[in-house]
Amino acid sequence: MADVAFSYDYFQARYPELAAWATPSQTQGFWDVATMILSNTSCSQIKDDDQRRTLLNLLTAHIAQLSTPVAGGGSGPMVGRVSSVSEGSVSLSSDWGGAAEPGEAWYLQTKYGASFWAATRWLRLGHYYPGPQRFRQPQWPWRRMW
Repeated sequence: MADVAFSYDYFQARYPELAAWATPSQTQGFWDVATMILSNTSCSQIKDDDQRRTLLNLLTAHIAQLSTPVAGGGSGPMVGRVSSVSEGSVSLSSDWGGAAEPGEAWYLQTKYGASFWAATRWLRLGHYYPGPQRFRQPQWPWRRMW
């Protein structure tokens, strides 16, 4: 198991809507940030290279989507669910919808982040490792301890 190398061609094939504006060097920078969030070393909890490549590309797409340039200086795509709408003077607001876990809200800002969050749920679950078992010498009924 080795580090997964970034491939712009793979990213471009999976996420053409992001590759339309993101240059290879920009996307490499997004990948570098993604590897700071999800380990891309031999010590990673994700041992399968194909699975790690998929998750790292999802995280790269999430970071790229958050960095999408907005024409006209707007605020970018709306995040969350619509919580209220008004018509006069046009008003629209949204909220997170009650993110259950710490850190979840950042991932739920894009469809890529939400997919990453769902796919890595098993990494956030507690793991039980039983301690060593002690061997107990049975006390035989006919043996008396003096």
